[in-house]
Amino acid sequence: MPMTVMTIGFTVLFPLVLASNIMVDPAKMAGGASAQQIGLALAAPIALTVLLAPVTLWLCRRRQRSWYPLT
Repeated sequence: MPMTVMTIGFTVLFPLVLASNIMVDPAKMAGGASAQQIGLALAAPIALTVLLAPVTLWLCRRRQRSWYPLT
């Protein structure tokens, strides 16, 4: 239950922190990005996920097998 509450709270607060002016001056948040820059910003996490997700799953499954050697 505490993990659920923390996850819900983080889901609500995370976008607010990024949209606030704590990290960056709001004048610098608006406009100025080209379509190429936006595409690169979207493509980079997708490419990292495609490349690293299989490795992560392989490592997780390998580790689970070592936890349960009789199964």
